[in-house]
Amino acid sequence: MLVLKELQRQNQIYSTLRDRIIFVDYEPGRPISENKMAKEFGCSRVPVREALILLKVEGLVTVVANQGSYVSRVDLSYLKNNFMIRSKLVKILGKLAAENITEEQMGELKSIVNSMEEESNYKDLMRLDYQFHRVLHEASDNEWLSGILDMLLGHAVRSWIINSAPGENLSGPFIPTNFTELTEALEAGDVEKSANLLVDHVQFSLKSLDQFMEGLNTL
Repeated sequence: MLVLKELQRQNQIYSTLRDRIIFVDYEPGRPISENKMAKEFGCSRVPVREALILLKVEGLVTVVANQGSYVSRVDLSYLKNNFMIRSKLVKILGKLAAENITEEQMGELKSIVNSMEEESNYKDLMRLDYQFHRVLHEASDNEWLSGILDMLLGHAVRSWIINSAPGENLSGPFIPTNFTELTEALEAGDVEKSANLLVDHVQFSLKSLDQFMEGLNTL
């Protein structure tokens, strides 16, 4: 029972820190104190350290010997590779989700879409986009695919938030993606349309990133 509680605490710390890093509540380069985290969560440093190891493996935390743990920096070239990989995997995701999505998951997606239509804050939109995709990943009913896509998505969302500001041309995932059309395709079990819409979504994000990086090179 004690081991189970420690594992649950570790997962709680991991999820909390991951969320803070992805949505840039913790900015790149910020130190993460094991002592402070242990105090916040009312535990020893052991589950904190284990959570940081998981985040290091995921590339969200950098550990410097004899110094400590820090939120990792964002690399736009890494993000480009991220989108290239995701564009291949989301085609599989679209097909599996269209075949396996449940009524409860469809309800979650529709609720998120409704919230998106009423939201104007960019960071809050990114949170909704993240939630939408996490439901899709779960709907694939494939833990391996879901796990890989969750990791890639976290990095993509963090990079969009860091590099996008009001008035800049890094527009993120909202302009081309018709989330309503995607939910309708999923609900109808339209495998090909669901897959193609998701591929288009990622491809547009990649195109937007290319345009942004070209703009940086001209400065």
